[in-house]
Amino acid sequence: MLKKFNDAPVILDEEKVTGKRLSKDKYATYVHISIKPGGEIAPHKVPFDATFYVASGQGKATVNGETFSLTKGDVIHIVPNVERGWKNTGSEEAEFLVIQH
Repeated sequence: MLKKFNDAPVILDEEKVTGKRLSKDKYATYVHISIKPGGEIAPHKVPFDATFYVASGQGKATVNGETFSLTKGDVIHIVPNVERGWKNTGSEEAEFLVIQH
Protein backbone atom coordinates (compact mmCIF):
# COMPACT_ATOMS: atom_id res chain seq x y z
CA MET A 1 0.00 0.00 0.00
CA LEU A 2 1.35 3.42 -0.95
CA LYS A 3 1.58 6.06 1.76
CA LYS A 4 2.27 9.67 0.76
CA PHE A 5 4.73 11.59 2.97
CA ASN A 6 2.62 14.75 2.83
CA ASP A 7 -0.39 12.81 4.11
CA ALA A 8 1.44 11.34 7.11
CA PRO A 9 0.17 12.59 10.48
CA VAL A 10 2.47 14.78 12.55
CA ILE A 11 3.14 13.09 15.90
CA LEU A 12 5.88 15.40 17.17
CA ASP A 13 5.93 19.14 16.59
CA GLU A 14 8.41 21.19 18.57
CA GLU A 15 10.39 24.33 17.74
CA LYS A 16 13.17 22.55 15.82
CA VAL A 17 11.90 18.96 15.70
CA THR A 18 9.16 17.37 13.61
CA GLY A 19 8.05 13.74 13.56
CA LYS A 20 5.61 12.12 11.13
CA ARG A 21 4.19 8.60 11.39
CA LEU A 22 4.69 7.19 7.90
CA SER A 23 3.07 3.82 8.47
CA LYS A 24 1.97 1.46 11.21
CA ASP A 25 1.06 -2.21 11.13
CA LYS A 26 1.00 -5.08 13.63
CA TYR A 27 4.78 -5.56 13.26
CA ALA A 28 6.26 -2.07 13.26
CA THR A 29 5.74 1.67 13.17
CA TYR A 30 7.75 3.79 10.72
CA VAL A 31 8.50 7.39 11.70
CA HIS A 32 10.35 10.20 9.94
CA ILE A 33 12.09 12.62 12.32
CA SER A 34 13.55 15.92 11.19
CA ILE A 35 15.78 17.99 13.48
CA LYS A 36 16.85 21.47 12.42
CA PRO A 37 20.38 22.72 13.19
CA GLY A 38 20.79 23.19 16.94
CA GLY A 39 17.59 21.26 17.64
CA GLU A 40 17.38 18.30 19.96
CA ILE A 41 15.13 15.66 21.42
CA ALA A 42 15.60 15.52 25.19
CA PRO A 43 16.66 12.20 26.75
CA HIS A 44 13.68 9.89 27.22
CA LYS A 45 12.74 6.20 27.41
CA VAL A 46 10.25 4.21 25.34
CA PRO A 47 8.95 0.65 25.89
CA PHE A 48 9.92 -0.78 22.48
CA ASP A 49 12.92 -1.56 20.28
CA ALA A 50 13.80 1.16 17.79
CA THR A 51 16.22 1.22 14.88
CA PHE A 52 17.31 4.62 13.56
CA TYR A 53 18.69 5.21 10.07
CA VAL A 54 20.35 8.60 9.47
CA ALA A 55 18.98 9.67 6.09
CA SER A 56 20.71 13.07 6.02
CA GLY A 57 22.72 15.45 8.15
CA GLN A 58 24.71 14.71 11.26
CA GLY A 59 24.33 14.80 14.99
CA LYS A 60 24.89 13.10 18.29
CA ALA A 61 22.91 10.38 19.99
CA THR A 62 23.21 9.87 23.72
CA VAL A 63 22.23 6.36 24.79
CA ASN A 64 22.39 5.44 28.48
CA GLY A 65 24.82 8.30 29.08
CA GLU A 66 27.19 7.35 26.23
CA THR A 67 27.39 9.78 23.29
CA PHE A 68 27.85 8.70 19.66
CA SER A 69 28.48 10.86 16.59
CA LEU A 70 26.13 10.03 13.72
CA THR A 71 26.33 10.91 10.02
CA LYS A 72 24.33 10.08 6.90
CA GLY A 73 24.06 6.34 6.38
CA ASP A 74 24.63 5.32 10.01
CA VAL A 75 22.25 2.94 11.76
CA ILE A 76 21.77 2.64 15.52
CA HIS A 77 19.54 0.12 17.32
CA ILE A 78 18.26 0.87 20.82
CA VAL A 79 16.49 -1.65 23.04
CA PRO A 80 13.40 -0.82 25.14
CA ASN A 81 13.50 1.29 28.29
CA VAL A 82 16.98 2.69 27.62
CA GLU A 83 17.38 6.45 27.82
CA ARG A 84 18.13 8.09 24.49
CA GLY A 85 18.42 11.65 23.22
CA TRP A 86 19.33 13.32 19.93
CA LYS A 87 20.98 16.57 18.90
CA ASN A 88 21.66 18.05 15.48
CA THR A 89 25.23 19.34 15.63
CA GLY A 90 25.48 20.17 11.93
CA SER A 91 24.56 23.13 9.77
CA GLU A 92 21.88 21.24 7.82
CA GLU A 93 18.67 19.52 8.79
CA ALA A 94 19.17 15.99 10.14
CA GLU A 95 16.61 13.39 9.08
CA PHE A 96 16.05 9.95 10.57
CA LEU A 97 13.91 6.99 9.57
CA VAL A 98 12.85 5.26 12.78
CA ILE A 99 11.49 1.73 12.83
CA GLN A 100 9.77 0.94 16.11
CA HIS A 101 9.37 -2.80 16.59
